[in-house]
Amino acid sequence: GALTRGLMQDAFVQVSVFVAATLLIFYGLERLFRFDLGLAMGNARAMQVPIAAFLGATPGCGGAVVVVAAYASGKVSFGAVVATLTATMGDAAFLLIATRPDAALVLLPAQFAVGILTGWLIDRFVRTDYRPRGGSCDIVPAIGRLRARDLAYLAPVVPGLV
Repeated sequence: GALTRGLMQDAFVQVSVFVAATLLIFYGLERLFRFDLGLAMGNARAMQVPIAAFLGATPGCGGAVVVVAAYASGKVSFGAVVATLTATMGDAAFLLIATRPDAALVLLPAQFAVGILTGWLIDRFVRTDYRPRGGSCDIVPAIGRLRARDLAYLAPVVPGLV
């Protein structure tokens, strides 16, 4: 029990740090440069699938989170989401780059290319809109001011930052 618990704690801390770091980079740069990546992708219809695949190919899950959020708000196509999720390796990309950079040089560009191809195919042949209808949810309030309970939800991340 103690060994398993220790391994699970270590895995949680390591993954939470990578996830927090990639989200901080993407959303921090957006705020710093006053630039909405989702809106820019929405305005560049012809390039949104390659951009989405590139975001997916970046190590970590930040790019995928950005594209899925842009899809949920109606800014990008479903093909862009498929391109991102096909091209992504998530946090495992950090491990691959660190341990086998030679394999990463082959695998990451291949995933990027396959992501673009699948995204374009989805946009060409799939016409179903999978976004939920209605715009808001009564159960979840709109994002507003920072509350004490919001900070409580962030507390589990603190050990990963130390």
